[in-house]
Amino acid sequence: MDFGSVFLSSTYAADLLLASCFGILQKDHPDFPKKPIPSYMKFHHEMFAKVKARNPELTQADLSKKVTKRWNKLSDEERAVYNAAYQDEMLQFKRRKAEFFAFHPEFAQKKKGQKGDSETAKSRRGQSKRPSPPKTPFDHYVESRLSADASEAEKKEQKEALKVKWADMSDKRKAKYIELSLGEQKEYEEKLEEFRVQHPDAPVKRRMKCVTQADLDVLGEAYGRPKAPAGHSGYNLFCSEFRGKGDIRGWMAKSSAEWKLLSPEQKAVYTDRSKAALKEYHKACEVYLAGLPEEKRDDERKVLKYEPQPSTVAANGSTKKRRRNEADCGIENKKRKSQNESSPVSAVTFYMLEEREKFQKKFPEVKDANLKQLMTLAFDKLPDKEKKRFHEMVAKLAQCV
Repeated sequence: MDFGSVFLSSTYAADLLLASCFGILQKDHPDFPKKPIPSYMKFHHEMFAKVKARNPELTQADLSKKVTKRWNKLSDEERAVYNAAYQDEMLQFKRRKAEFFAFHPEFAQKKKGQKGDSETAKSRRGQSKRPSPPKTPFDHYVESRLSADASEAEKKEQKEALKVKWADMSDKRKAKYIELSLGEQKEYEEKLEEFRVQHPDAPVKRRMKCVTQADLDVLGEAYGRPKAPAGHSGYNLFCSEFRGKGDIRGWMAKSSAEWKLLSPEQKAVYTDRSKAALKEYHKACEVYLAGLPEEKRDDERKVLKYEPQPSTVAANGSTKKRRRNEADCGIENKKRKSQNESSPVSAVTFYMLEEREKFQKKFPEVKDANLKQLMTLAFDKLPDKEKKRFHEMVAKLAQCV
């Protein structure tokens, strides 16, 4: 028997055993060829060290921006050199990968559409597809600018260039993409709530919101939304002004120590200034909300964190009277809740009686309690004209009683 064939068969068996027992990936094999980096990344690696040597004080992000600007300034002929080198390296990579799979067939990838163990496990559990998370404002901007016919390497290069343009873009232009993300975020939360009701046992991971506070601030400036004051007390106002003097390490402890050194008269000045700023902010909020359509006011109040105070509470000067009023309001609210609980018939009840069979056919596996939640969500989404019909039913029933 030939020793070479025995050696090759033994190494093949060893590779097969390792792949099946330990789940070794293709890229973990020492003979698997390395994929070439795109032309832009190759240019970035070449230029980054040179730019860093000339500008040692800059951060990593600023250095990357400088390299990106240099790439954008290259002529078509200069870029063609990098692109041609990348295409040659990619052809060599594909040839070496084919040779690797010929010698190691156990590492060959499965064809698209072939189910793996994880997918069969999911199908056994019977879990439906979760709603896809919303896109960020930058993702919407990239999607509108990327060319559909571009290759993956070209898309990566375009995305890097769009990052620089996005950073220099005006707030008014960004507002359009932020609004798109906010709309998707609302739809995603509604669909996720429906999914949780339909599949109470399915694990649902918490995802970060696609719109950050910085994006909301940009949208607020574009809308003319009033800016909230630094704080609701004199101490908060003092700390914000102290921090604004410069980049001070441990500014919280230092500002607290400085505040203690102030006289009562000086502290009273800051307190009066914060109250005046808060009053001006409330006035600006009222003017801003009055100019908006009614359907947008509730959402804007949540963003502003502003609720108009009742005149009765504002008129009472002493804290004792205020506490008494709050206690009376609490007793009245409890009475109203008990009255509502004792009266089972409502517009939602009539809607459930009318639509129950449809929902049972649509969601046969959903439990009764979860089905009621789904019907309540569906009723909340109805337009006011359709809701009016069910409210009229409640009024007619009250007249009969």
